[in-house]
Amino acid sequence: MRRRQFLKIMGVSVGALWTGACAEDDAGPGAQPEVEVLPGLEFFPQGVASGDPGPGHVVLWTRVQIPDMLGDVLCRVEVAEDPGFERRRALGGRAWVEVNAEAFFDHCVKVRVEGLGPDEVFYYRFVVEVDGQLRSSRVGRSRTAPPLDSERPLRFAFVSCQDYNGKYYHAWRRLTALDPEFVLHLGDYVYETSGNPQFQDPESPRRIVFPEPEAAIVFHAGTDREYYAAKTLEQYRTLYRTYRSDVDLQEAHARFPFIVTWDDHEFSDDAWGAHGTYFDDRVDEEDVPRRKAANQAWFEYMPVDYPWEEGFRYDPEAPFPGDLRIYRDLRWGRLVHLVLPDVRTYRSDHVIPEGAYPGAVAVLAEELDDLGLDAPSASGPYLDVDAWEEGRYVALLRAAQQEAGGDPDQVRGWVSVEWLDQVLAAQPEAAVQAPTEAERSLMPRGVAYHHMGKRSPHTMLGVRNLVLEEPFRAYAKKRWVESGGASEDILGADQRAWFLQTMQGSTATWKVWANAFPLSDMVVDLRPIASLPPSLGQRFLMVAEDWAGSPHRRDELLTALADVDNVVVVTGDRHAFLAANPAPRGRPDASVVEVVTGAISSTSYGAIVLRYANSDPALRDAGAPVLASALRTFLLDRAQGANPHIADTLVREHGFVFVEADAASLTTTWYAVADSAASRAEMEEGEAAFRTQRFAARAGRRGLWRQTETGAWERWDTTQQAWLADPG
Repeated sequence: MRRRQFLKIMGVSVGALWTGACAEDDAGPGAQPEVEVLPGLEFFPQGVASGDPGPGHVVLWTRVQIPDMLGDVLCRVEVAEDPGFERRRALGGRAWVEVNAEAFFDHCVKVRVEGLGPDEVFYYRFVVEVDGQLRSSRVGRSRTAPPLDSERPLRFAFVSCQDYNGKYYHAWRRLTALDPEFVLHLGDYVYETSGNPQFQDPESPRRIVFPEPEAAIVFHAGTDREYYAAKTLEQYRTLYRTYRSDVDLQEAHARFPFIVTWDDHEFSDDAWGAHGTYFDDRVDEEDVPRRKAANQAWFEYMPVDYPWEEGFRYDPEAPFPGDLRIYRDLRWGRLVHLVLPDVRTYRSDHVIPEGAYPGAVAVLAEELDDLGLDAPSASGPYLDVDAWEEGRYVALLRAAQQEAGGDPDQVRGWVSVEWLDQVLAAQPEAAVQAPTEAERSLMPRGVAYHHMGKRSPHTMLGVRNLVLEEPFRAYAKKRWVESGGASEDILGADQRAWFLQTMQGSTATWKVWANAFPLSDMVVDLRPIASLPPSLGQRFLMVAEDWAGSPHRRDELLTALADVDNVVVVTGDRHAFLAANPAPRGRPDASVVEVVTGAISSTSYGAIVLRYANSDPALRDAGAPVLASALRTFLLDRAQGANPHIADTLVREHGFVFVEADAASLTTTWYAVADSAASRAEMEEGEAAFRTQRFAARAGRRGLWRQTETGAWERWDTTQQAWLADPG
């Protein structure tokens, strides 16, 4: 390559990907005299990484840390055909190229190397001068994608959710032994909290220690439950520095290129746009500077390419959300087209407001009729609390709302009589009579927020998790119609158009949707259990924070993909394994294959649900923990048929999924290990601790196949909710 071409494609810092080093056009490798290079791993404490491979290019990454370093640090990049660097690759006519580790970007270096051959394995390292000696990073191995007309089979792994606090990365060690061609990381690469006792061990020596904790978001300040969430750029950087210090994660990065997207914890749990949700509408949690600090740290530490903007470097002064675009697509020959949307930056708020008054009526019966819906069974009579008998219930309801931590001024207008009954039952000393049965029979009916499972003024339960399915769908339909779809805008208009155009226009055999959170509903139907109280004997949508919480937008996208063959959705976030055939409601012919991976190390979904069951005294007293322990049984209960699209699931394991794709099939293998393994520093069972299960999609056929213990294949039938013999 000519030097001028090389300097357009070679980065010198984390952001300036197309400015170059000083050298003459005719300078060959011999123009740079060789000097002994000594090991210097301590000067590259986060190791090395590569990412976003194309047919002739890849992004290389490291971070430099030299004691007492001030300002930028000059660093050089070397590429070779062998790990011993005896067969160097010339970079623009030189044996190496100098780049700048900028202090502004935490001394991270990100270099886009072009001019490599397609489908080529190569080695790389970074070198710095320290006290007059050249010191080297560890040697990384990477590869480029095959040419666009290649049909060579592909092997890759996908992962998500790797909490560091009190957790260990045995899953990364097992994955590395399988030697994939690349790793797809679907988000929650870091967790923004340190020592959250709900799911992190605050006493573990393996934990995040934030600089200037007083500048962080502090929870339960001054108590023995105090913990923190990152808020500043330096705190977000601390997360990445600490996570990348893990030897198993470093090994994976050094051996395989990564393709990365984000979910919520790279910024804030259950985030939407620049909004957090820690306080459930008690305060306004929009924090654009915090969101941009999280974005900058992600930009600095992730080996991601930005080919649509030459020389892109993160600008903290750029307005959000235009500061950082991460949605993109990559090709692996003719075989796989990988499409990575961003499901957090442009999304709307969750459909049910966390701060809504539980007794307020959200949907009237006549509104359901107008929407073409039958009145949900979970509805009830309501009254105008201000007008009913000159407001006889107002003071009582406002006092109860204030005691529960809510705004008493929310108690006005239409209020559910069933909610009133609950308040009266909790205050038997109140000298107030409830409406009579005769009065109730004449009242209009509607769906209140408590009918959706919302039991307190500020909560995630009955809002983002454990939502009663039927009344939620009614309310979601009302909001969808009234807002013209804005209530469920996960991707934003521009990205949605890009996503559909990319998927519909793809000529690859497999269109792989890299999905940060699940498409598939998870429903638990407890109505047949007669011994349960009415509040618990319901049909629950387990999660309404992901695509299940935006059911009309999800159905719209799946319907638009109905004519696209061979769509496979690979998904993270759930902390559970799932193999499913999600489809738009009423369109089983438009199903896709979805495979969800368990978490690398984060607490399993089954354990999280058990925590929910124990968090509410009423749920605990009603026996919810026993039910939570049987979560997998309820999800796969074929008699109730709540989840005909779910073929199989594991909810108390973590691990990853390995993918093998060729022109005929795309096969996924679960590698699952007990949830408790992640909390042990050593795992004596090693590879034997991981159980496997294989599922496949077949080119040209809709459906999901599973391999039995005998090696035979069977197909999931959503109508019969059974595995049927079908070699595919």
